[in-house]
Amino acid sequence: MPAPSDGGPHLMTSAKDGLRTVRRALLDAGDRRRGVPVPPAAIRSKVPGNFRAAGRQCVQQMVSLGGLRPDDRVLELGCRGGRVAIPLMGYLSDRGSYDGVDDWPEGIAWCRQAISGRRPDFAFHDVARSTRPAGDPIARLPFLDSSFDFVVFGSILGLSPGDFSYYLAEACRLLRPGGTYFGTWFLLNPSRSDSTEPDRLLPPIACHEPAARRRLQQLGLEVRGVYRGDWDGFSPALGHQDVIIAPSPPRSSPACPLRHARPPDEGIRPGPRRSTPPAERARLPPTAN
Repeated sequence: MPAPSDGGPHLMTSAKDGLRTVRRALLDAGDRRRGVPVPPAAIRSKVPGNFRAAGRQCVQQMVSLGGLRPDDRVLELGCRGGRVAIPLMGYLSDRGSYDGVDDWPEGIAWCRQAISGRRPDFAFHDVARSTRPAGDPIARLPFLDSSFDFVVFGSILGLSPGDFSYYLAEACRLLRPGGTYFGTWFLLNPSRSDSTEPDRLLPPIACHEPAARRRLQQLGLEVRGVYRGDWDGFSPALGHQDVIIAPSPPRSSPACPLRHARPPDEGIRPGPRRSTPPAERARLPPTAN
């Protein structure tokens, strides 16, 4: 008779999952005590990766690599249930503001209730296909040109090349002269080849670094830094996805393109800068998974 199985790897996996669940519950309880919004499982489970750790890491990179300041007006394209907005609540001052855009109605609804309810200067905008005019394949973002100091464009995995190009152009249009673009990319590892790895699965928006630099330069940005991720086997890596930092030249610079603002009735300005009582402000907790 075969020896009874002790569960082996399955028991180890179950134990690790259990420890992660307990640790997450403890971290959630700590966040709630500090007044930090905690998304329900139905929201968090639909956002890839470690929701809390990924959001805090992104904010840290926005500050350390992108030069984000507490008084900046921030736009995030693809706000994914508040993953970045929540830690930003403890960083942006009452003079700053945040606008998040996404095509996920449930995530937007939760963010409006849980985040905007605490900080009215954090606004969330639903650009789901169901809200678009008939025949309009891509949402027109409802902001005036040059409205933001800092534009974050992440959550790009599910985008088609056409949508990616559109939102990239919108990010550049909405960035003020002298502002900063902070974007994630899928930059191909130059040491790997499709001819030697024909079965390698790649995101449809993946490209080589020189092509990404050209696209941003054509849109009027000056690439200041490229930080490689490990998604395509690149090493050493900053994180999983690649990050590009690209400022918009000051208006006095010859490289700064002319930007034509929409008429006032066709656009809205970023969320209002309203004073928020200190007791309602969530502070940025220390980094944790």
